[in-house]
Amino acid sequence: MPIVLTDDEWDEQRATLVPRIEEVFASDKSISELASEIGSIVEEYPTSACTEALVSAIVNANHSNPAKADPIIQALVPHVAAWQAIDIDWAGSRGTFYDVFSVDLLELLKTILFETQLHQPKRTKVEATNLTLSTALLSAAIIKHGLFKAVHVPYGFAYDALKLPGYGSSKSRSEVLAVGACLQLSTAGKLMMEKNLEQVFGKEKIVNALKALKENGTIKHPLGLDLLDHTIENAEADFPRSYSAGDAWAKVFPPSN
Repeated sequence: MPIVLTDDEWDEQRATLVPRIEEVFASDKSISELASEIGSIVEEYPTSACTEALVSAIVNANHSNPAKADPIIQALVPHVAAWQAIDIDWAGSRGTFYDVFSVDLLELLKTILFETQLHQPKRTKVEATNLTLSTALLSAAIIKHGLFKAVHVPYGFAYDALKLPGYGSSKSRSEVLAVGACLQLSTAGKLMMEKNLEQVFGKEKIVNALKALKENGTIKHPLGLDLLDHTIENAEADFPRSYSAGDAWAKVFPPSN
């Protein structure tokens, strides 16, 4: 039977696990070591408090060091089958750890990427501290490494960023979204085209949308503009080049010496 926590137990467990999991992701351990430690934590805490803690820790650790996006997601992928077999209590209902984790993570990505938080100022500057940008990179890593079978949120973000037919974003967010989409496409462009973008819109519309961002001066940030140029060239050639999350991030935000 799934473990059922009281509200106080749930809150305490989540609060305890978030920093513990963040510390694991922040370490310099190998992907297999990260995977082993995360697997052990989930075995010890098969609860919805753990799914939420895991999700928060993923986003926080990735934001602290976006170069970690790939290893963070790669450390989770080996657990998909096992987590699908773990039943947990989910607000009085039953679900698998994997399903609840999927819902929690995709919901948080949606909240961040589309900035649906109430009473929060919009993140309109292209800077390394922008949570929208680090999360866009994380969303691409999820696609690249196949953590979930179906993901709509990262593609919806790209639709808005590229102002594809029927989509668009507020002017104040357009530069950030454009850079975010370039980060996505730089790391997972080939898969994003194959699985969604080319099927829905076709290659020509995607390439033209990227070129329109340049022609319209959407991106003012010099290194963001350089990344757009690379992305256009990559898209025209069917994305032969796939950057790591760290390399893509460094193109816009080079590490300080």
